[in-house]
Amino acid sequence: MRTTAERLAWARGLCGKAQLRMTPARERILGYLARQRMPVNLDTITEADEIRGLCDPTTVYRSLMLLNELNVVRQVSVRPKIRYFILNVSAETSAYLICRCCGAVSELPPLRQAFDLERHVTTVRGYAEVYHELELYGVCPECQRTFKRGVPSHKLPVRV
Repeated sequence: MRTTAERLAWARGLCGKAQLRMTPARERILGYLARQRMPVNLDTITEADEIRGLCDPTTVYRSLMLLNELNVVRQVSVRPKIRYFILNVSAETSAYLICRCCGAVSELPPLRQAFDLERHVTTVRGYAEVYHELELYGVCPECQRTFKRGVPSHKLPVRV
């Protein structure tokens, strides 16, 4: 796994290749995301110390969408209308366990089978810049305790 400085340099390099003007807001958003190993949502990014007061949530969102189009950032969709963001650093793969009730995100250990599949896609199919992102959805123990009164899991309410 790369260091924060390496991740930030990678992101800046990709932005430079795309000739994206690096505004103070974009620079700080990238700096913040370079330090994160887990996906973070818009509110968390907007409220980060180095970003709060510099720009509003709309500017942060537009910057994230632009960075997403350039493949600098990728989205992890937790539930409809709730998106988490993480740097899309090449050769960094990830697996997440996401609660479909409360939206809690936790990291899963790497799966050898996923890496074997990546290798197959690269060597046999000829693809380049292959990475994987695995998202497993379920109901966390906390939400199970909250809604354990016989409510089928597919009917559990979505909490914000």
